[in-house]
Amino acid sequence: MKKQIFLYCLFFLSGLLVCLNAPGQTKLTVGKEILHKLGASVQLAKENWQFGFSEDSCVFIKSKRYKEKDGMVTSVFNIRIPLDKVTIEPELKSYDAFFRCTTGNLCIDRTWLNAEGEPMEERKVDSASLYLKDSELASYVFNRFTYLRTLCDRSNYPGPAGLKWGDSIEDSTSMLEGRFTLKTNETIQNGALYQQIYGETFADMATESIQVKYVDNKFYDFLAIFGYEDEKSIAKKWYAVVTKMINKYGKPNEVILPKSIKNLDEVVNRKLFDDFTVFDMEIRENSWIPQATWNYKNNVIIAISVVPTTSDWKIHWRFYHVELLELSQTRVAEHPVDDF
Repeated sequence: MKKQIFLYCLFFLSGLLVCLNAPGQTKLTVGKEILHKLGASVQLAKENWQFGFSEDSCVFIKSKRYKEKDGMVTSVFNIRIPLDKVTIEPELKSYDAFFRCTTGNLCIDRTWLNAEGEPMEERKVDSASLYLKDSELASYVFNRFTYLRTLCDRSNYPGPAGLKWGDSIEDSTSMLEGRFTLKTNETIQNGALYQQIYGETFADMATESIQVKYVDNKFYDFLAIFGYEDEKSIAKKWYAVVTKMINKYGKPNEVILPKSIKNLDEVVNRKLFDDFTVFDMEIRENSWIPQATWNYKNNVIIAISVVPTTSDWKIHWRFYHVELLELSQTRVAEHPVDDF
């Protein structure tokens, strides 16, 4: 098992040293930008360092192989740095980019492996460094690592589409009208809430509508609604939206999977999601209700789900603040609709 883990790490160390020029700044693209810069460094090449990331780019791997004169590997030194558990601090006197555990715990793994990939020595430490002599390269890598760490962090999600939780209607409208087309705005729930409906695309995908809600003049709920005509499959469209979130923010905290693939522990296996016909059948039979959720410590939930309508199904991509949502429920209860 340990040998397999060693080979797995080597696979990523060799396979991810590629630069991807893509317009979207996701964890995957930022990670590959960093790897490309590190891999192109003459200094680091001479020092025989190799670098890689875990699948979701939230674990940075430094690795150095020690060899005999004939090229045979004698040992491997690995450092695994979980970016969501560290701060990234530049040390200007040596252009060092330090990774330091935020909680005071020992979160960084340092491992010596023998030629067979078996651990000879394992220990946890509270910091690690990435020494870069070139100041320009050090500054670039520090900035990209800082941004990547932000993408990996689940402690705070400020809000979608440039909005911030609790923004006023006036401030939110000013921000949204620069991106979307306002269709309607009105008070709802007998005056308890205020809602705006926008059009246009969201995350480069055409929407049926974008609903933005406010309570006590505070933004708390953003819902993008999609049809599935472009994918010709309900499940495939849901999967496409989920994949966008995974590529930028990593795997969901919770996911409801199809019953036909009971042993799947993640939703990123393309081979199992190659044919969506059987999954659409499960949705239509109501035996699978797809949903993936990302939970943030600042009381924010992002949920992507399939919702039945009177005649069809829609994909909902929803961002909401839990405490403000509870406030909205209180206000609705305080403003009951008259029967007559």
